[in-house]
Amino acid sequence: MAKFGWYLGEASNGRFEPSHSMVIALKKQDIKNTIDFASNSREVFSYLKGETLMIEGKKGFAGICTDGFTMGWAKQTGEMLKNMYPKGWRKLS
Repeated sequence: MAKFGWYLGEASNGRFEPSHSMVIALKKQDIKNTIDFASNSREVFSYLKGETLMIEGKKGFAGICTDGFTMGWAKQTGEMLKNMYPKGWRKLS
């Protein structure tokens, strides 16, 4: 069955959890808090593997970008950037 529109995310326990399909449909300038990595950086490869990155930043959700293009979400918790890249899309090697 086809559905029209975007799946924006889920609301639970008084919080909104944004979807991956929403972030890849947005442009970098549409997102309030972004972190942009160079496409050949160690951080991009770690992010695509689903790893947590030790990067300080503003608390909350951050759009992860590569050379200005959105790739996914992460949740910044001070000095840690918790990966929200979909498990089925993660790079295994």
